[in-house]
Amino acid sequence: HTEINRLEGVVLKSEDETAALKQALVEKKEGIAAREAEILKIKTEMSNQADQHKAFVQDSFKHMEDELHASQQQYRSCLDELEQFERKMHELERELSQSREANSKQGRDLEDRESLISKLKHELDLANNKYVEAQIDTANLEKKLFNVDSEIC
Repeated sequence: HTEINRLEGVVLKSEDETAALKQALVEKKEGIAAREAEILKIKTEMSNQADQHKAFVQDSFKHMEDELHASQQQYRSCLDELEQFERKMHELERELSQSREANSKQGRDLEDRESLISKLKHELDLANNKYVEAQIDTANLEKKLFNVDSEIC
């Protein structure tokens, strides 16, 4: 009888230990499930942030492309203006030359034309400055566009 009682005690103790181990296993599984849920939440947040960053970069890239296009149009416009001023200047210089030959006695008229040419040259200088600024802006925007393109890649 004593041996049976002792064995029953060992069995009861083993059953208690098994129950404790099962409880610990359940708690571990719950902890793992909680961590997995936390990891999934973090992954979702990171994915959302990545999507937002990608959208921001794409918007920035599009904005820079638009700015580059506008700058290129401004550059072409300045170049056209510059060519027009150069043609006007050459025309006026030719007219001035003809006028000097035909009207050498009319000094005042010549002074007026020289003044006009001076103004046109000033306008040409201003147009040249705009042209140079447009080139610089275009180069800067191309650099930014390249940098944004590099970030996207």
